[in-house]
Amino acid sequence: MAPFAGVVETQRADAMDIEDAMDAYVPLDPTSQLGFSRAQSLGSTLLTRHFWVREHPPRYPELWTGNIASISLYRSYSGQQTVAVNTVQYETDTGHVRFQLGTFVPPGTTIQVTYSGGYATVPADLVQACQYMAASMAVKQLDPVDGRSGHDPDALRADALEMLAPYTRR
Repeated sequence: MAPFAGVVETQRADAMDIEDAMDAYVPLDPTSQLGFSRAQSLGSTLLTRHFWVREHPPRYPELWTGNIASISLYRSYSGQQTVAVNTVQYETDTGHVRFQLGTFVPPGTTIQVTYSGGYATVPADLVQACQYMAASMAVKQLDPVDGRSGHDPDALRADALEMLAPYTRR
């Protein structure tokens, strides 16, 4: 949840978005037509149109910032390619990344993406949960045996976990 940079993530391209299915009535720009023609020449017209990065905001998407540094495609045939990041659509609130039509990404391609993100402003309840967790750890370290400090570290930890629950993905 804290800002991070340079996360490298690898995943396998596995399907085409049905909404982007090619048919005779979809006008294509020259780049898209070349990519589609290349796929046809290699015996495949099903191209992967999108994928999702794993790190995206579980809550407060309006406070999240992020960007993609690089995308590399490692195809099972026809070599590898670095995709220009200004040709993809990246939705920071959902982690959704959509390739430009014509990008040659057949199913089975390994997609390697390097990106950064995190909360620009840390939500107040998240700050408070971290304070409770830190207090719990401090109380345990100061008085680990008999707990004469008057504070219950388990109660502090339980409070922190309760506050962090909305930030976990299921």
